[in-house]
Amino acid sequence: MAIIVRATLGGILETFCSAYAELQEITKNKGALVEVRPTLWSIFTPILLRNLVFWYGSIISYEIAILYKFTAIASIAIGLIFGTLSAFCSMIFDIIATQNCGALESEGFIHSIKKLMNNNRNHSSIFTGSFVRIIQIAVYTMATLLTMFCLDYIKSH
Repeated sequence: MAIIVRATLGGILETFCSAYAELQEITKNKGALVEVRPTLWSIFTPILLRNLVFWYGSIISYEIAILYKFTAIASIAIGLIFGTLSAFCSMIFDIIATQNCGALESEGFIHSIKKLMNNNRNHSSIFTGSFVRIIQIAVYTMATLLTMFCLDYIKSH
């Protein structure tokens, strides 16, 4: 239960703190493809879900490292593994947020997924540039894990 609470709170807090910056970044990157004035609500749900996936990866890797008393190197490795898995699982949410930001009609979550899956383009082209994003998420998860270890150390001493 503690994993669910911590990961959910972390994801929600991160979303509230970063949603506006995400909106600005996506709007800037889309440039002329923005059809209408972007709103926070058009990207809020996919960004929240993406952040929840990140936080679940971070918290679960931390709990596994504590439970099995991993060394620092093993803990970093488990953080990178869970970070990479989180990146793959959350890629769809980034794509949906980008599609919905500044779109003339903000499509629902399920409709966006169907649209992506039914697209006749090569599915691998959707993930162009995702390698850098995966590395970013893996490092973010590992950094969160190390921060939690540092806070535990400070708390115990």
